[in-house]
Amino acid sequence: MSGSSIISSALSPKYTVLGLLYFQPMHGYDLHRKLESDLHEIWRISQSQVYTLLKRLEAEGLLYASQQIQEKRPDRTCLYLTEDGKKTFLTWLDTPTRPSSRAIRVEFLSRLYFASRMGKDKFDQLVIEQINSTQKDLQRLQEKYDATPEQELFSRLGLELRMRQITSILDWLETCKLIQPLPILK
Repeated sequence: MSGSSIISSALSPKYTVLGLLYFQPMHGYDLHRKLESDLHEIWRISQSQVYTLLKRLEAEGLLYASQQIQEKRPDRTCLYLTEDGKKTFLTWLDTPTRPSSRAIRVEFLSRLYFASRMGKDKFDQLVIEQINSTQKDLQRLQEKYDATPEQELFSRLGLELRMRQITSILDWLETCKLIQPLPILK
């Protein structure tokens, strides 16, 4: 899977669902509850949307379902990641987020959540790589701004706004370096 296809679709809850299943097989209902309890400020997704997404991920070969027989209750379906599902999640986890406010708020925070479950080293690595990627993007925008003629006022204003947003994101990322992530319990 190419980096561009990951980036273009990374604001989908697909990778967050894969991440939750990476750490623990779950039932669809429990998965939705975990999204609501741990990531409700990042993702707002209905239970029916979760089930629709799970069917799509199963059709893509990223997860599989196994029926659990219960004596006095209806059978339950437990969801597990395939090897492709695990690889897809880990590739997404290690790909820097494009530096837009929404992408950082949704995608990067989701990545940070999973990195914290993998330990301080993974958490710190993710933050440092995001800072480096974001600084490169800021430099690219600065070069574009410098090359834009002054008479193109609105192009320059648009670039300046984006640079200020990215500068703000970089400031926030620097504070992330100071965080001591707590392991997230199952």
